[in-house]
Formats: sequence, structure tokens, C-alpha cells
Amino acid sequence: MSKVLSRKTWHLTADKQRAVPEGDPAGAFLLVAEGCEIDEVELAMYGLTLDGSGYAADAEPAPDTAELDPSTADNGSQPDDVPPAQ
Repeated sequence: MSKVLSRKTWHLTADKQRAVPEGDPAGAFLLVAEGCEIDEVELAMYGLTLDGSGYAADAEPAPDTAELDPSTADNGSQPDDVPPAQ
């Protein structure tokens, strides 16, 4: 299991079914305090981002690889102006 430092304080609701940010009146149990370690599995279990900064559903999706600049793509190819390795 990999642990990460949470970027926010999160609480669980009384039924322990969802996580809410600090200050939410529905919060009943401390899940993790800001700057403390938590297992990535626990963050994923409650739908949080893997850095504990917010809800995974609200996070910006990863860019579509088709939209990336080909010169920055990590596909093993070299830009045309780079000489071949000797």
C-alpha cells in the first residue's frame, strides 16, 4: 500500500459512506488531517484524488493523448531536428 500526504482535512459522514471537507456539517469522524499520511486505497475508497486535494469526480481529466504536441509525447520518437544516437 502506498501512502501519500493529504492536501486537505477530510471527515467521514456519520454512516461512514462518504468523505466531506473540513467544516462540512455532515462530517462526524476524522478521516485524515491536512499534511498527514493516508493510504491511497482509502482516498480512492471515498472518491478522493490521490493527493487528497479534492473529489476525484471533480478533478480535471487527463489530456487526450491525441491532443498532445507530438514533440512532447513520450512515444520513443525523436523530433526531426535531433541527430540519431551514435
